[in-house]
Amino acid sequence: MDAVLLLNANHTPLKVIDYRKAIWLLMEEKVWMLEQYADKTIRSASMEIPWPAVVVLKKHVRDCTRLKFKRPNVLARDHYTCQYCGLTPKLTSGAPDTRKLTMDHVVPRYQAVDGRVTLPWNGKRVPLTTWENIATACEDCNNRKANRTPEQAGMTLARHPRRPNPFDVVRITLLKMTVPEEWSEHLGD
Repeated sequence: MDAVLLLNANHTPLKVIDYRKAIWLLMEEKVWMLEQYADKTIRSASMEIPWPAVVVLKKHVRDCTRLKFKRPNVLARDHYTCQYCGLTPKLTSGAPDTRKLTMDHVVPRYQAVDGRVTLPWNGKRVPLTTWENIATACEDCNNRKANRTPEQAGMTLARHPRRPNPFDVVRITLLKMTVPEEWSEHLGD
């Protein structure tokens, strides 16, 4: 396992980092090791240290983690669920069937002016394709809504789209990997 869970000083999950970054943070005395992987060590010519599983920052930081705006991250933010009808398509394995989900411009391209739209729920003017104007939709709902807003199409959004917060960033990262046992008590619900 190369991944290490980084906690903020208040023990809230901040992000998943590479073990080399964790070792560097340990050597710089910016973090302390909270959990280690059982029976794994890192050796050099002059020392041997336990393999870190969870590290905690010594000083609280305001999180500046940004998640790239791309389709897999939008689908994960929305829990692989259509934000209009609540459909969560699954493969026979139980994994989400992302082929049946689309990214819908809540305020459609058709209504953009100079590449920007005004969000009806808060009046904010944003770029057309941004976290705040894209929602996960099944193919049927996306086709039904077409080039209208949800209100114009007589549809309701389950929740307004938003930029992922630090907890979302960690959750989305964890959805893409097997979570080590050593992390479980530090992730909450």
